[in-house]
Amino acid sequence: MTNILQLKEISKIFGTKSQEVILNNVSFELKKGQILSLVGPSGSGKTTLLQIIGLLDTPSSGEIILNKKNITNIDEKSYDNIRRSNIGFIFQYHHLISEFNVLENVTLPLLVNNYKKDDAIKIAQKTLKDLKLSDKMSFLPSQLSGGQKQRVAIARAIVNKPDIILADEPTGNLDNKLSIEIYDIISDLVKKNNISCIFVTHNINLAKKADKIYKLENKTLSQF
Repeated sequence: MTNILQLKEISKIFGTKSQEVILNNVSFELKKGQILSLVGPSGSGKTTLLQIIGLLDTPSSGEIILNKKNITNIDEKSYDNIRRSNIGFIFQYHHLISEFNVLENVTLPLLVNNYKKDDAIKIAQKTLKDLKLSDKMSFLPSQLSGGQKQRVAIARAIVNKPDIILADEPTGNLDNKLSIEIYDIISDLVKKNNISCIFVTHNINLAKKADKIYKLENKTLSQF
């Protein structure tokens, strides 16, 4: 399998006078079609690392290589394009737009990427069908259960066929049965579409289902 992502000695320091090191020389590789789980105590920098990978934050030093291209110091417009086209985000809280129904929430990323409306709707409908949400397309988020909301969030993340899905504790608010269901859905989609995923979790049983487990602790990353 080829590398889709490489992090080379990524460090993150906050502050100017009293500097606080959050990440120290973090390096790893993510291959196409691979699921990597990331564990570690609260406050260890897992979300910061995910934000750097997702180009929502910048490292203090080190390099990010995506699709064999160094994207560490590109301009903001290029960052935006990569975020829209190459990266899908799933969060602990679903972050669905409350005024939009399910279909509209999943169609929106395609419209932002300049798909024609009719094409975007068809793709969104198929994605929702694959996630067994065909009967919920006209529902508002407030009418869905917690597990259904996360499945819609997964559909929204996957609809653009990104290279990488970044899942930041997507099962944190769910019971164990639903957590396993959500993980298995993400895993199936990753394998089916030959994309990659970084899955942050406190649930070690879920973490063990991944292809690789990494632990972030004391500002450094090691294989679990």
